[in-house]
Amino acid sequence: RFAGQSAFVSKGFGVTAGYEYEVENGFISYMGLHVRRNNQAGFLDVRWQPITRVTLTAGARAEANDNFGTRAVPRVGAAYALRVAQGAFGDTRLRASYGQGIVEPRFDQTFGTDPCFPGNPNLSPERSRTVHAGIEQKLISDRVRVTADYFDNRFRNIISFQTDPVTFCGTFFNTILARARGVNLSGESRLSRWLGAAANYTYD
Repeated sequence: RFAGQSAFVSKGFGVTAGYEYEVENGFISYMGLHVRRNNQAGFLDVRWQPITRVTLTAGARAEANDNFGTRAVPRVGAAYALRVAQGAFGDTRLRASYGQGIVEPRFDQTFGTDPCFPGNPNLSPERSRTVHAGIEQKLISDRVRVTADYFDNRFRNIISFQTDPVTFCGTFFNTILARARGVNLSGESRLSRWLGAAANYTYD
């Protein structure tokens, strides 16, 4: 795997561009069956601060995969400093984002040759869409940070496994659609120079 990126940053503006190249090789059978997959990806990420309290982000990633061809996935986000302060009740920030993702099947899921658990060469890649919004609050001179976030995720073509109840054999298939929604609460505290604490709760 090779990866490289370059960034340009100025006051209120930044852009990052990168490229990745990956070669996957695998022996996925006791008979020595060898498979190979070449993947490439390029990405661009832009950050802009039009005014002091607002930060906007936008980006895209293009994946070129030997199995599913070329796909592009976007990402956008925004953050707003609702309050800028120090002391017991510090900064308050609002943030929101939207993004898409794509994940290829594993070698064994696509090319597996086990007679009882064969791979499925017709598998589609998993795709996702994520919407996220939340608030962050700093307290006690930034020694404590608490966040509350809402998320709504939609997944397409999730790679699942189904087993025959009679033969106990099975194979992989794509689940067309699934959704996950919920709230995530988290907190971090710097108790001393050498001790910190963190807690997290998710309702999904």
